[in-house]
Amino acid sequence: MKDQDCLLTTSQVAKLLGLAPYTISKFRMKKTGPKYLQLGINTIRYRKSDVMAWLDRISKEKRE
Repeated sequence: MKDQDCLLTTSQVAKLLGLAPYTISKFRMKKTGPKYLQLGINTIRYRKSDVMAWLDRISKEKRE
């Protein structure tokens, strides 16, 4: 599995972005965060490539 294809937990995404896990969960509930996979009732994972694409997208939106 390539680094960009690895699956991250909410806590790992939060650490990567320097945010609280609660903030990532809030983004998910509001549908404003990165794409995620729901693998079970309480199992959420994020592809690292999706997190980085989301970060790119919001960075560009802020500059415009």
